[in-house]
Amino acid sequence: MLVYSVMPPQWTLEGFGDGYKRIKETIDGVTVELEPAGENAVRIARIISTDPQDYLNPNLQPGRLLSYTIK
Repeated sequence: MLVYSVMPPQWTLEGFGDGYKRIKETIDGVTVELEPAGENAVRIARIISTDPQDYLNPNLQPGRLLSYTIK
């Protein structure tokens, strides 16, 4: 995202990125970031891996909903 403004960045981007608390979990040996998507569900936000094959795994695609209880 690119923002051109005469306002200081602290004012323009205040609160940006707030709202979701992401947690890191390991699924099938791959670290992923999860964000809440309801009472007992989470959404995969991103994959944290250096193996390109992990990004091709359909079970780990970002946006996929999983049933999960956040502790």
